[in-house]
Amino acid sequence: MIELALLLLLGVVAGIAAGLLGIGGGIIMVPGLIFIANLTDPDTTLGVHAAVGTSLATIMFTGISSARGHHLKGGIDYEIFYKLTSGLILGALVGAAIAISMDAKMLTYVVVIFLLFAGFRLFFQNYNFTLSMKKGFVHLVMHGSWIGMLSSMLGIGGGTFIVPLLNAKGIEIRKSIGTSAMCGIPIAIFGCIGFIYFGKGGISGEYINWESAFVMALSSIVGARYGVRLVYKIDQDYLKKIFGIFICIAAALLLIR
Repeated sequence: MIELALLLLLGVVAGIAAGLLGIGGGIIMVPGLIFIANLTDPDTTLGVHAAVGTSLATIMFTGISSARGHHLKGGIDYEIFYKLTSGLILGALVGAAIAISMDAKMLTYVVVIFLLFAGFRLFFQNYNFTLSMKKGFVHLVMHGSWIGMLSSMLGIGGGTFIVPLLNAKGIEIRKSIGTSAMCGIPIAIFGCIGFIYFGKGGISGEYINWESAFVMALSSIVGARYGVRLVYKIDQDYLKKIFGIFICIAAALLLIR
């Protein structure tokens, strides 16, 4: 019962983050899943690989809910999305293969480094900058490839990379967030396919806990809808700083767990 309550709470927080910041919620779910597993079952076999795979499974549902909300508000640039998708799919499959090939300790360090990067970026960086960057098909497919690879390795929806990239291309912040939420769907789907194909035991294997993913998906859908509403109502700077601090703390706890 305690585990169920914690998973529901984790899903709500991750969903709010997904809808509000366009980050997919994985940077909340991956450390959260590891903490919950260790808290409720100290002898658990759930490791960082399973946390990454389960996070991707949840993001499939969170991403759909979040993207739908942004779509209804006209907040998705579909031309950019379609150009990125080919790269995202290929990168997500490659990223899953790389993650599975790593031992648990190495993958944990990779996740911690990323969490620290994401936390500091949320806390310190505003998106108020523009760069003259190409928006051609090949250029965006190349960006999609590395974003999909890193996102699948880390169990995230890719928003940490996609939102600043699109904003730098001159796309306003809300549409960058909405497009990022849409991009999280192919990353999560093909990341899961990669974990199933390259992992052990197929679809019922050890790298994706479908029960936990389903529970978090239910509550994350609610959280994502609320997060989407907040995007269009409040200044995000304050909340970005809160999430940034939270993520850095999570990274530190992962190192000492």
